[in-house]
Amino acid sequence: MQSAIQLSDVKNGIHLNTKVFRSTTLALTDKIPYLIQQGGTSSGKTFNILLALFEYCLMNDQALIVSIVAETFPVLKKGAIRDFDTILAMVNYDGGKNKSEYTYKIGKSTFEFFAVDNAGKAKSGKRDILFINECNHVDYEIVYQLALRTKQTVIYDYNPSAEFWLHTEFLPKKQPNEYLFKVTTYKDNPALEEKIVRDIEALPPDLYRIYGEGKLGQISGLIFDNFDIVDQWPDNAKGLTYGLDFGFSRDPTAMVKVALYDNCIYVQELIYETGLTTDDIDNIMTELGVSKSVTIHADSSEPRLIHELYNKGWYIKGVTKGADSVRAGINKLKRFKICITRDSTNLIKEFRNYKWKEKDGKSIGVPIDMWNHGVDALRYATIDLKAGSTSDVLGWA
Repeated sequence: MQSAIQLSDVKNGIHLNTKVFRSTTLALTDKIPYLIQQGGTSSGKTFNILLALFEYCLMNDQALIVSIVAETFPVLKKGAIRDFDTILAMVNYDGGKNKSEYTYKIGKSTFEFFAVDNAGKAKSGKRDILFINECNHVDYEIVYQLALRTKQTVIYDYNPSAEFWLHTEFLPKKQPNEYLFKVTTYKDNPALEEKIVRDIEALPPDLYRIYGEGKLGQISGLIFDNFDIVDQWPDNAKGLTYGLDFGFSRDPTAMVKVALYDNCIYVQELIYETGLTTDDIDNIMTELGVSKSVTIHADSSEPRLIHELYNKGWYIKGVTKGADSVRAGINKLKRFKICITRDSTNLIKEFRNYKWKEKDGKSIGVPIDMWNHGVDALRYATIDLKAGSTSDVLGWA
């Protein structure tokens, strides 16, 4: 099949000639029932799978239904949908996007993006091709029901942070000729920024095995096991406050909304973005409806930014960082159940990866300095938190 997209069409350093693109094209053209794309972070899995799907459907005379599914819709919007919009803009293709239903028309085919939260909903609808993005975070029964209703090819991609249903339920029941299994890493992505390469190569060994080498691993020494993911913010939450951690070029600025309800700390990610100026932060908080009468607990290492935001009318103060304040703040958070809203995609990823440093396989009681921007914002927001034995005496000092 001759390529419909020429390398000369590719802009902004995005390349087509990756292992992910080629193996996805092979699976689609040969109608291989399952394609498994295991890989490290920043290997271009999602982008190049979508790019191959786009090209395949553009050149295919059939009217195919292509379903792209993830754990939650916010994950799709910040990941696969954003990547797909980039692809369409890159090759100047209209796509006939339906913004209310998140469907696209590619040639004669239809692309649909959706999330499914239970197996019952997965039983409705059929498709020709299924792509489950970050499949390790999707329940196996949901995956099974979706795959059962897929005619041609099912594509799974994931970071191999731990063994999951793919290894325990799926692969043991399949013959080798039923699937194509590929492993890719950041080294297979020629467009990757040097900063990201440095960050990946600075990971601790157990994390580098997973996110650098794309090999199956198990993250040891995780800090938080006391969190749940919840669908929405509670109506009767008490003690609303905000936490703000400043970043710029290398690290994101992170802001969270925090409150108490039913013995839980509820937290929602509001901002998680690099390159933000004071004016940007001010504008975003205004657009989000952040209350100027509620305290924002901010990173005290940036007094100039705090002063500028205060002058814009925000009730903001820098937190006092005493000796060992990071570990003290973590210990305080570990005394509560933490409920993270599903739309807090970056914060959820941090909680799944934030870990203690280790020496000779043992924790030394110091957290790694990564996957902690939203966590730091949460620590700042809860720095004045006092706790008792019941929800009636939970409150802010």
